[in-house]
Amino acid sequence: TNLSFWGASASSALAIGTTNGVAYCIEGHSGLIAWTTNLGQALLAKPIFRSNQIIFAADDGSLAALDAATGNLSWSTNTGCVPNGFVAVLDDRIFISSVDRLSCLSLGDRTLMWQSPLSQERIANADYVPEYTIIIQSIKYAFSPDGCIATMGRANPYFGLEIYNTVSGQRLFRHRFKQKGLSVAYLKDTLFFTTHGGELFALDTRHSYTLRTIDAAHNIKL
Repeated sequence: TNLSFWGASASSALAIGTTNGVAYCIEGHSGLIAWTTNLGQALLAKPIFRSNQIIFAADDGSLAALDAATGNLSWSTNTGCVPNGFVAVLDDRIFISSVDRLSCLSLGDRTLMWQSPLSQERIANADYVPEYTIIIQSIKYAFSPDGCIATMGRANPYFGLEIYNTVSGQRLFRHRFKQKGLSVAYLKDTLFFTTHGGELFALDTRHSYTLRTIDAAHNIKL
């Protein structure tokens, strides 16, 4: 069995998805397996703990919510969005990063609220960016205090950072860079992100999305 992704809950439980479709819940204090459930499809994203449920995403585009205590199926739905990066929950919405799009579904009735292509046109004064670039794997994300989501991933053949309004799906910002992105996090109104090359950036998200490099003369070696 190959482990694919895992996630921990505040109640000291560990949820694990596997490539053979079996979902595990492990008691954090003892390390014992609390339950297993075979969902029949490879589980390709980090499980999400939501109230008393654990949400798993599979490679056929389906979502399944299992009871956190028993592993029994609470609900399932096919979204048509095969995860290729992350699945995340904010309030009553669930976000799925797939090969070429970011999708938002209602957790209440699991209907699609919006989809936005993870792509961009040519950027002025950035001649290394192809005319069309698509994020083919978006695995890092962060939610802002005012309800936006920043995604960072591979943009063939470079890397990309994009920010979307979580209510409308409108893309608010985009940036391409040559180094692999390592992490992304919000601190109040500023988005910080780092690259594999040791660069640390700060993005002011309040007004004009001004991007600046921190400590450019002494890059952090990561």
